[in-house]
Amino acid sequence: MDFFRLSLRSSLYYRRLDPPLWRPFDPAAAGSREETLFCFALDPAQARRIDPEPEACLGSLGAAGTALPGGGPDTAGALELPAGLYYFTQVREWLDRAGCAAMAEELQKEGLWERRGLGARLYLRRLFEDGAPVTQFLRPLENEGPGP
Repeated sequence: MDFFRLSLRSSLYYRRLDPPLWRPFDPAAAGSREETLFCFALDPAQARRIDPEPEACLGSLGAAGTALPGGGPDTAGALELPAGLYYFTQVREWLDRAGCAAMAEELQKEGLWERRGLGARLYLRRLFEDGAPVTQFLRPLENEGPGP
């Protein structure tokens, strides 16, 4: 598995979903081809541990949304994946809850091993690339320069 430092140059916006529609780990949601973003708030103490509880690496789901095409005409009130620096990995499949927890844990362990300043938020993004499902994991990087 590869981990990257990603510089997201402009924010991505998502139409907020009501909580009953979040279903990030519902197999029925995997059939949708809509790009979806899930935002998890992590426990600050667990977010900085090299040996975290696996479920703590997902944290609590705070918001979810589906992509606004082209950023959408009106982004007021939209869920935002802010421009900035992220520690990032992806897999070319949609994962269940256990798989997402394991990937989030690996992202955290590797980031801390590399002495990255990981923020206490996890973004899980589901989309299709080249016709195949992809699950992306992004943790904001704190205290790092802009880089290339």
